[in-house]
Amino acid sequence: MQKFWAVIFKVLFYFCCGATWVGCAGLIQASLVPGSLEEGADIILFFAFVCVVLLQPFIAFGVVAVLCIGIGSMVWRVARAPAKRQSAVGVVPARSVKAVRTTRKRRTVPYLILGLTLLCVVTVPILVAEKVPRHIAFRQTIPQFEHALMQADLSIVSKIGRYPIKTVAQDSDGSIYFKTGDLITGGWMDPEDRISYGFAHQPKPEQSPFGVRDYRLWPIADDWYEFKATDTF
Repeated sequence: MQKFWAVIFKVLFYFCCGATWVGCAGLIQASLVPGSLEEGADIILFFAFVCVVLLQPFIAFGVVAVLCIGIGSMVWRVARAPAKRQSAVGVVPARSVKAVRTTRKRRTVPYLILGLTLLCVVTVPILVAEKVPRHIAFRQTIPQFEHALMQADLSIVSKIGRYPIKTVAQDSDGSIYFKTGDLITGGWMDPEDRISYGFAHQPKPEQSPFGVRDYRLWPIADDWYEFKATDTF
């Protein structure tokens, strides 16, 4: 019975760690396109949904399994104690060095996996909030964006690499903005705001075609920037 619960606990442990890694990978993938998971609250909610809500039943079952294993182990040892005293001969069987090393490795692997899982839980949301995966992915797509700049009619551009292009705006100074996403806030009694996200080539530091309020630029590489701008309509 003890071995059965030990196997159940191991399966749940590895499943939860694996699901957490999948959640971290999904968080990184979802953050690559500007306009998705922009606010810190969105990142926290998305990560919590993947790593807590979906895993909550398994975590609860894992806690119950740990308690059952602990209590069952104590009862088993108490029940086996008299038999062990009677059968003891005072000689401890020798174990080979190889067997000891193998046992140590088996005991080390779960702690290593747990450590890597906790590292992912801590570092991935921070990297996503700092836009590190997004900027690394965009650098791989810069040649495709530069090829799009040479087209005579940029309005026909709908997708570049992994990025969907909703709107392309260009001003007289040669600044070009590729909007990949937007978010509409407000409404009802308040005026509606459209928050635009995307990438820009040689953008103006003061204003953008998508608004001047809360206008921000993040440098990526050379003349390429990520932008965010808000406009009221």
